[in-house]
Amino acid sequence: MRELLPRGLPMGVNSRENHEEGILYFEKGDTLVIYSDGLIDAVPELRIDNQKLADRIGSEDSAREVLDELAALVPEDLAIPDDITILVVRFRGA
Repeated sequence: MRELLPRGLPMGVNSRENHEEGILYFEKGDTLVIYSDGLIDAVPELRIDNQKLADRIGSEDSAREVLDELAALVPEDLAIPDDITILVVRFRGA
């Protein structure tokens, strides 16, 4: 697992904060997961612990399976306090 730093305000939030740019090279089997704070609001024990999330999804084969695994963390009967957005990109190789 590799965490992308620095952390900042969510994309789309109007601010005068400058965002850093960078290049990330993917290797076959790499997965990029981007999620909104709604996921950690719904499952507080995951708060700012990306390793816990990485451990949960490490063996999944596809982006869809990773997405399903993360979505399943949120109890179905929970009144969602915030929107939950999850983006999963899985690199299959060239």
